[in-house]
Parts: sequence; structure tokens; C-alpha cells
Amino acid sequence: MLAFSIEEPDVKDFMRHLFTHDTFNNFEVRGIAVHSFTYFEISGEKARSADESAGYCNWEELRPYVHYILKGREKPRVMKFIFARPNPETLHPNAAALFINMAYEGDKLSCTAATSQKQFDLDRSVETEWSSWVSNFFKQNKITALPI
Repeated sequence: MLAFSIEEPDVKDFMRHLFTHDTFNNFEVRGIAVHSFTYFEISGEKARSADESAGYCNWEELRPYVHYILKGREKPRVMKFIFARPNPETLHPNAAALFINMAYEGDKLSCTAATSQKQFDLDRSVETEWSSWVSNFFKQNKITALPI
């Protein structure tokens, strides 16, 4: 599992990527929690009608709502985001889900890359490939992160 932290002043740059750039737009949202003046929780699961299949909203769809919750209020005490890469099998055939978990608290942001496999396997290639992909994604987007 890849784990890294982002500290001031790089947290502000990361938040710009999250809330004003399209950097994370295509990721599925599996969960969001924001603790500011009250506690907000968003599952990310799409509401569906009888003829629709289940799925998750992408960050582009939910970003304006989360931004509205935060806009004009005091700085949030805690924020947690769970993003998932759509179509994980395109990275590795045994990947069931590929996650980026982000937790902001006290001017620090920590991130982890996590995986879920379709079948149990002692081979760690899913985790290795996903960690490498996340590292490259952050580098390509000029997001400064320090290994934990």
C-alpha cells in the first residue's frame, strides 16, 4: 500500500486540484465525509430507478455540491474522500477496485492507495501496479507528496 502526506503550503495546491481543476473528475466517489459546522456524509452511490443498474457518481458530478457545503464557511475540521478508478480491470485483470483514500485534518493531508482483488492472491502485482499508477498520476499533475 502506498501512503504519502501533503503538508502546507502544498495542501492549498492540492485543494485547487480537487475543487477547481479537472484533475480528479473521472474518479468514482465511494464516500465523502466533511466535518465543519456540522457533519456531512455522501455515499457517492447513484440513486437509481427500476430500469437502471447501480453505480457511483464521479467527482465531476459531486464536486459542486461539496464545494457549496464548504463555501463561505469556516475551514473544515476534517474531510475524508474515497475515490475509485473506474474500470479497474483495465489496469490489472484481478483488480476489483482501486482506491485513493484522502484524509484532511489539521492542515495536513494524508493519502493512501488501496486495492481490492477479485480473487485472493499472494501476488502483490495489483497493489504494485496501482501504487505506481497513483505515484505517476500525482507527478504528472505536479502534486507534491511525501512518502510516509
